[in-house]
Amino acid sequence: MICQNCFQENEKGSNFCIHCGSKLNKMIISSVSLIAYMATLNNNIIYENKKKIISNIFDYLAQNNTVNFRNKLDNIFNKAIHSLDKDYYFMMKVYFYEFKNYTSSIDQQKHAFHLMVEFLIEMIYADGIKNEKVRIAVEEIARYFDVPQSYLQTIYNKFENTQDNRQKTSDSSNKNTLDKYYSILKSTQNSTNMDIKRAYRELVRQYHPDSIQGKELPEDFMLFANERLKEINNAYDIIKKERGIK
Repeated sequence: MICQNCFQENEKGSNFCIHCGSKLNKMIISSVSLIAYMATLNNNIIYENKKKIISNIFDYLAQNNTVNFRNKLDNIFNKAIHSLDKDYYFMMKVYFYEFKNYTSSIDQQKHAFHLMVEFLIEMIYADGIKNEKVRIAVEEIARYFDVPQSYLQTIYNKFENTQDNRQKTSDSSNKNTLDKYYSILKSTQNSTNMDIKRAYRELVRQYHPDSIQGKELPEDFMLFANERLKEINNAYDIIKKERGIK
């Protein structure tokens, strides 16, 4: 148990910090530690997308509290991710019983447990890598929190759809970018490799300095031709790589 004041570790089940004497706020400690343990269940690397999600979660937990409280969440988290004993099952039970003792309202308990499960599922999809080990752990927590399978599936579907939409947007963006490079080569994605090579050679011939020198063209055009040739070479390099053209 990580103290919320001095951020030192204590034995499981401790009520007071052996380092600074503070009474341990187990509900806060367990909620943040559970998130930390689950965030690093697959490995200790937390990528940027997941960092943003965790930051948003802590912003939510710290609403109506002080900046100092929000900073404490970060400090507990940073200590927890390096803990040698990442027992998410223990922290899950602590969080469950602490919140049960915090309020007798069934609706508030249900909301808190559902929300925690949603936070954990969101982290599964954060990096675009769906890890079976993490998913099994989340479903174990959901069962302990008495979260219905139907609700769990609804949350999974929500993030699946979000991820699918992101992928479609990314694919569309990549296609539009490639279309731009094909256009520079006066080609399309339906053009054959031979057609693209032929178009590339013709464009290089048109804009190469050797072809336009001695034609007494304005300096502005010479500069334009030089920039155009750079565009053509760049576009051809990208399309060659995309198509595997040798």
